Amino acid sequence: MNTMEPYSAQLADVYDMVYTSRGKDYQAEAEALTALVHARRPAATSLLDVACGTGEHLRHLHAFDAEGVELADPMRAKATAKGLRVHAGDMRNFTLGRTFDVVACLFSSIGYMRSVSELRAAARSMADHLEPGGLLIVDPWFHPDDWEGGHLDHTVAIADGRTVLRLAHSTREGRTSRVTYHYLTGDTDGITTFVDKHEMTLFTREEYTEAITRAGCAGIEYVKGWEAGRDRVVAVKTAPADKRSWSEPGR
Repeated sequence: MNTMEPYSAQLADVYDMVYTSRGKDYQAEAEALTALVHARRPAATSLLDVACGTGEHLRHLHAFDAEGVELADPMRAKATAKGLRVHAGDMRNFTLGRTFDVVACLFSSIGYMRSVSELRAAARSMADHLEPGGLLIVDPWFHPDDWEGGHLDHTVAIADGRTVLRLAHSTREGRTSRVTYHYLTGDTDGITTFVDKHEMTLFTREEYTEAITRAGCAGIEYVKGWEAGRDRVVAVKTAPADKRSWSEPGR
């Protein structure tokens, strides 16, 4: 059984199928995001989705001139195949040469930052792409008090002559959460298996707030997130970033 890098070609090939089978409603989530934006910045017309994956949120953000940034080549290829504008980039240091009314980092992708210093760098990179008064919207990963590990989960997805079985097991070491996914995929050509491992940091609300404030944003709100029990951070770009965001060591 092969162990792949996160967001490998094998994962990208089944990603949309698996999450659709799990009931993830990208259209409804995009509509909720649009409503949140219009309630706070009615004139917003441009949006950047950072770590946009296969582009399923982007595909439904019809109210905006929307673009994406994605680090993983296989995921980005899936998005561009849908006719979406997606740039190659790492949320910690990407530069697009333009600004947007809204910059969003959805589905807890920010949790891949390995330290507070990386969290600060990502917040700054995103805020640097905002117009003055623009909105920064971030879906945090779990907070330290919300993650115990030791959970087992399964998904069965069946579509278009293919069956995918995914088993997931979670663990925790300090402030690091780990999820190991075992995939079994089958179609008329045969059966394949692979293992997909993810490590994500359990940042506190205070650490998110500090990173976003250093990035030059204010008016920080924690609102209802994309599913029950999860929060979403909303902030307004008000000032240039604090240069210390780059220079001070993190944990």
